[in-house]
Amino acid sequence: MLNLHETASPAARDLKRRLIEAEERERNRVARELHDDIGQQLVTLSMDIARLREMLPAQSDARALTTTLRDQVLSMARGIQGISRRLHSPKIDVMGLAGAAGSLCQELAAQHRVEISFSHEGVPSDLPCDVALHLYRVLQEALANAIKHSGARHHIVTLRGTAEGLQLDIDDDGCGFDVAAALERPGLGLVSMRDRLNLVNGAVVIESAAGRGTRIRAVVNVPALKSSPTS
Repeated sequence: MLNLHETASPAARDLKRRLIEAEERERNRVARELHDDIGQQLVTLSMDIARLREMLPAQSDARALTTTLRDQVLSMARGIQGISRRLHSPKIDVMGLAGAAGSLCQELAAQHRVEISFSHEGVPSDLPCDVALHLYRVLQEALANAIKHSGARHHIVTLRGTAEGLQLDIDDDGCGFDVAAALERPGLGLVSMRDRLNLVNGAVVIESAAGRGTRIRAVVNVPALKSSPTS
């Protein structure tokens, strides 16, 4: 088990906060461009292909090809929309953290054909925006890593309110890994999880070993707030 809580100087914490805020602004900008520009262009292209299809002879090879092309373009448009949603999730504002987290689990399960069980209990309905966002990003990162690297078919996500604040657990039955060694390699996002949670008075604990699966636990201390119903 490795606790990734870090004690940093105020200057270092401020720098990390500004870097993460800059990252979120860039995510939002790219998400808008993908959705409003590239996504819309692909939809328009699919409509043009459909019109072209109607101009071709009914049984021609060219007409059959345009049908295939239209379907491929629409698939690309849906993929772009999915990337846009993952970069910037307005669902947090509309549905709250629990709703957005549940929606993310459903989307990833369908996309990658894995089982992701999600439950929540006693999650405050009026969480501070930064707490909700950082926990959501930790869940995104943890599930992306597990789906890509663990080989697990079953993932369990639990989000619950506690006397101290919030606890998010992401468990899988995959191959596990050496946590200390993973911290030495770029790309797994473990340091990013730690930095995000440090900004909201939280920490992340990782339990994993080869062949024994992985548990990532993120905890955030927040004042007592109004709780929403249990799922």
